[in-house]
Amino acid sequence: MKQFFLLGLGKSNRAVASFLSRKGHTVWGWDDREEIRNAYQTAIIFEQPQWNDQWTLVTSPGISPQHPLLHQAQQQGAEVVCDIALFFHFFPEIKALGVTGTNGKSTTCCLIKHFFDTKHIPCSLLGNIGRPIFEDATEETTENFPFNQWYVIELSSYQLEFFPKGSLPLKGAGILNVSPHHLERHGNMAAYLSAKQRIFEEAQQKVLSIDDPLLFDLAQQNPTAYCKVSGTAEHWSQADIFYNAKGLYGEDFFLSWGDSLFAEKPFLRQNAALAYGLLKNNIDMIEDWNQSLESFSPPKHRQQFLGKKENVHYINDSKATNPEAALQALLSCTTPVYWLMGGVLQQDELEVLNKGLRKVAHGFAYGQAGPRFQTFLKEKGVPCTLCNTLEEALNAAEAESHKNAKPSTILLSPACPSFDQFRDFVHRGEYFTELVHQVSGSPLCL
Repeated sequence: MKQFFLLGLGKSNRAVASFLSRKGHTVWGWDDREEIRNAYQTAIIFEQPQWNDQWTLVTSPGISPQHPLLHQAQQQGAEVVCDIALFFHFFPEIKALGVTGTNGKSTTCCLIKHFFDTKHIPCSLLGNIGRPIFEDATEETTENFPFNQWYVIELSSYQLEFFPKGSLPLKGAGILNVSPHHLERHGNMAAYLSAKQRIFEEAQQKVLSIDDPLLFDLAQQNPTAYCKVSGTAEHWSQADIFYNAKGLYGEDFFLSWGDSLFAEKPFLRQNAALAYGLLKNNIDMIEDWNQSLESFSPPKHRQQFLGKKENVHYINDSKATNPEAALQALLSCTTPVYWLMGGVLQQDELEVLNKGLRKVAHGFAYGQAGPRFQTFLKEKGVPCTLCNTLEEALNAAEAESHKNAKPSTILLSPACPSFDQFRDFVHRGEYFTELVHQVSGSPLCL
């Protein structure tokens, strides 16, 4: 009988532990935090087993591939998986769509789920967004799982690198884009792309954006294997789905954006094209797509409009954890931008921001990466104030934006992860939202 060892006891593996216990398995595990081990010492055996091929180690996404226990398990023949791979092991017949990419995963997954919701089709949003996947395997469903519903799974490279061959039987899989990110973990772009490509290995349908150079090269290796989406005239003739300011185009269809956000927010269009590519061969009611677009709201912290006071608009784009995502936010702004950026800079790839700098009236750099951003902006001729904290940066932006009466935008789009001052991008975005309501001094107009 297979034995299971859980490495890291965050939310995802705690849900795994509960499921395995209900299935009658003895649960072994480890967490480097003593307080977590103390909290679960009656439910989990905190000892190192004698590894062999009868053991499966389930690793949490945040665990380093160099963790000694993970390395020992692999060296001695144990299988190493993530929680989602284990979920497919127990429930291989589920209907699931998977999405990955450097930017836009959450928005695309939320859009797909929104389509299912508007059509009253049962659907769960799982993986790197939403709740842990094993929370769907409740006591009632452990033996009789609801295979009639759909699952939309956001997959990060951290998760994808721990799927053994044959363990990811998706109905459809999509990659939005691939740009330098998490290279401190993967080592180089080739390894990062390899982890992302893992999503396609057993997928029945494969969708990718050929506007990304690396994904264009991938599609060229086997053009008929992929549904290719594009938003550039350069790739019009090679795309199966093309999008522009008017809508989505295909060989036998045109779908207008209508009055939806997609008409005014260019950054959403790639998300919609990839979502449509995944849905069109799996769902019969795709002709009602426009109804879903018109009622869709992007997830919080992604170019989230908080309101305006006088002529100043406030936008929370805390989810922009790399320069490419921040560029999209800058390009979406229609008034001069007072830009707040900073955090922990993972890769020094700031040149990608050049196209958006014409929108920036003044930058406000804070946190660990603050000095690097200040140097970069000043080299480009953009004024930048160095601040210690996000609160200090917002106060400085407020003062600067009110020096003239012209319409302007105060934009938090950090271009960095948040771990120097916040738990995660959600904590950062919520804190910024609270600060905005405090410094504005009166209710914002929406």
